[in-house]
Amino acid sequence: MNKKPRGTPFNRITNPPPGRPKGAKSKFTNLKEAFVEAFKDVGGRDYVKNFASKKKNSRAFLQLIAKMLPQDVQISGEIDTNIVEKYKGMSNEELLQKINAIISKHTK
Repeated sequence: MNKKPRGTPFNRITNPPPGRPKGAKSKFTNLKEAFVEAFKDVGGRDYVKNFASKKKNSRAFLQLIAKMLPQDVQISGEIDTNIVEKYKGMSNEELLQKINAIISKHTK
């Protein structure tokens, strides 16, 4: 009986290539730089503001923003489970003032 030799049917590379040289830019970095350059060429922030201000583009603009936001956010701290009771009697104006105070506190 003639048996085939067992083992891996593929030749293994004993010394893989070293990869990208230190300091060399990756394909992603080159692509990112190309997008930044194109962004500047079409008008930069003014172009984005103009694009976003058109009603027909609002959905595409918001989808783009959603894709740029981190998908996993980790938050630590305590949660106030009585939040509804805490703000139950407040008017919309009072709630807006409270929200704006919190936003200004955390954006400085």
